[in-house]
Amino acid sequence: MSELIAGLLSLYKRKKPWNFHMAKDGWGGFDKVQHYTISFCLVYLGYAIYNSFESALIFSLFPGFLKEGLDSREEGSGFSYKDQFYNFLGVISGFYCHFQYLPYSYSSLFN
Repeated sequence: MSELIAGLLSLYKRKKPWNFHMAKDGWGGFDKVQHYTISFCLVYLGYAIYNSFESALIFSLFPGFLKEGLDSREEGSGFSYKDQFYNFLGVISGFYCHFQYLPYSYSSLFN
């Protein structure tokens, strides 16, 4: 327990403990299309696997948060709120299209 406390105190004493940095990117670009498309597709995949709104929501949002968290490290390209916006927009669009145009569950397609 004392090693844990000593480790936490050493992190606190450092000037820059987390090396978190932001990306310097614009609102457009192929990267944003990838974020939107992958999040959109993950909604369908998550709903096909779990057949639950909550599980599909977590399944489709988590990879975007994980990717941006990894990008915020020192060797990454930087955390981007704009990428997160496109992830969220893809998830919202995916759920809208799913419930608007596919109102039935996938299991009803095979009966």
